[in-house]
Amino acid sequence: MISEGIPSGGGNRERKPPARGAFINTVIVAYIAVQSNPLFVHYATQFVSTYRQFGGGANHRLIVCCNGTRLVPPMKALFDGIVCEFLDRPHDEGWDVSAYQEVARRNECDLLVCFGESVRFHRAGWLKRLTDSAGEYGEGMYGCLSSHAVSAHLNTTAFAVTPRFLRNYPEVKNHQQRYNFEHGPTAMWRQIQASGKETRLVTWDGCWAPGEWRTPPNILWRGDQSNCLVACNHSDRWSGKDEVTRQRWAERADAPFK
Repeated sequence: MISEGIPSGGGNRERKPPARGAFINTVIVAYIAVQSNPLFVHYATQFVSTYRQFGGGANHRLIVCCNGTRLVPPMKALFDGIVCEFLDRPHDEGWDVSAYQEVARRNECDLLVCFGESVRFHRAGWLKRLTDSAGEYGEGMYGCLSSHAVSAHLNTTAFAVTPRFLRNYPEVKNHQQRYNFEHGPTAMWRQIQASGKETRLVTWDGCWAPGEWRTPPNILWRGDQSNCLVACNHSDRWSGKDEVTRQRWAERADAPFK
């Protein structure tokens, strides 16, 4: 399981490039809620409890994207302990990505932070790390998790992005388009990189460019995973496997960058 410390220590936070001048003033956090999922209560409860326990460290609006249907009162009450807004929308085949695109179309902000339904927090300051990184390096995409499995990508379970990139990306309408968005040849991160903007992995000890995404200690599917800004179903599944399976999964995630 993820612990709060980072036993292996620092990374690249001391070797910073010149500031690129992106001022981050308005931030929206979008969280996916799927009432029809049998794990909804578990996921929503852990999101709310850890959101309250481990503050983000930066001002923001929280929008709960209700994929599928408006939350019935007992389910909506799970969010009573936090300040949030609700966006009721279809549970279409674009899944989480189509919800992020809708939030980007409907709202103006400097940075949109996108969290899937299984995300939870384990250390305070997670949002400040993302806003500080975007403010330092400029417009782009800043992932909390990375993998080279299938092809190199920043996992769309948890990432921050300049919202115009979500607006400009072709509307995601089905599962295949959703996976192409994440790790296909026309993945959003590749389009952002081609435009000359940033695509970086943000950890507690650094902000890593493409080609470095799998170099930090304790990231997704490595060590105790404590260097990840958030935990999710992917990190939990790996933690629950035997050593042989964990090693096999780690080798997939650590494949050559391509």
